[in-house]
Amino acid sequence: MVRYDGKAPYVSSFGDVPEGQPLVYLNSLLQVSVALNMDSFAAKHQVQSGANWHISLKKCS
Repeated sequence: MVRYDGKAPYVSSFGDVPEGQPLVYLNSLLQVSVALNMDSFAAKHQVQSGANWHISLKKCS
């Protein structure tokens, strides 16, 4: 089941995107993470973490 199918910029800071917008970044453990600026990506899209979850990323042109 797809929970989110959209674009999100790869940025170094949450401040690089407007409030409420999605982003992709490296967290403090240097893991690729997705988030919403000033909101919860997990709550909004009903996602969790763990072995039963996976994410597919591709570079946009």
